[in-house]
Amino acid sequence: MPDTGEISYEDVMNALKVTRTYIDQAKDKGIDINKASELFKLARPALQNNQLEIAMDHAKKAQKEIVMESLQDTWSKILRAKEDGMDAIRAWFAERRDGLVDPSTGQRFDDLDAACRDDLLRFEGNAQTLRLVARLQALADYHGLNLTVGTLSALAKYTARSDEARRDHPDHARSKPGHFASEADLVARIRALAGTGVVRNPITFLVEAADDIVYSVIDLEDGVRKGVLDWAALRDGLRDASGGDALVEACLGAAEPVKAILDTDIGSDCDDVDDCTADGCARPPIAMPRIWSAPMPRPPMAIPPR
Repeated sequence: MPDTGEISYEDVMNALKVTRTYIDQAKDKGIDINKASELFKLARPALQNNQLEIAMDHAKKAQKEIVMESLQDTWSKILRAKEDGMDAIRAWFAERRDGLVDPSTGQRFDDLDAACRDDLLRFEGNAQTLRLVARLQALADYHGLNLTVGTLSALAKYTARSDEARRDHPDHARSKPGHFASEADLVARIRALAGTGVVRNPITFLVEAADDIVYSVIDLEDGVRKGVLDWAALRDGLRDASGGDALVEACLGAAEPVKAILDTDIGSDCDDVDDCTADGCARPPIAMPRIWSAPMPRPPMAIPPR
């Protein structure tokens, strides 16, 4: 008996065309399409037998499968890119260490103490984060963003120096370098004022969980904004994966009006300032106030002796 639902033959054909496009694009990117291809193959005979709902179900499941595989592929690439950046810095110093000399003092790279050497040979992004917010991102002085001691303490996901950290350390907080030698005095002051000693601030566990969540969610948001991911397929995939979890349903419900805004000119991205000033752009450029009338001189960033 043929299906008697509201799905039309044209609806199924359109869904299959979209699915075919998804599969072809995923194949070109080297994404695993085996499961999606099998589902796609099942949709064809169902359509030929006029089982429209079954054919549509297979097409939607194939689309969801491609979306989930694409997300996994994107996440893996992000992690690899993050590691590749740090590996490039580590490799640069490892390959040139014999010829690196401070021209002002004549000090050789290998004459530095272990912590200073390992800051570069084992360069770590988490340690660089502290250096950025506490020193390099200067505003009105040379204390970085002038964050509170509590905030800087909660930021410290790892507690060991570069020459102390070990990936197989039983304490996860000491498995990676948490700060550079250049911030050793600052870290000692943070620990003393926050009262944590050499252990993690309890709030850091929440920060680390939030960090993992944001890394995952922001990729989904960017994918939808840029048209890489289909919102309907993503929404249905998350709903199916959660098994109808109430919190997931609430989040998806809250996301619907946001998606509606993104679908309008108000939510569109402008490529540059000229685009934002063009006729028809619903989002004028934001004028950022100037803090400095002249460049602020930077102090020398020499690694202090230990």
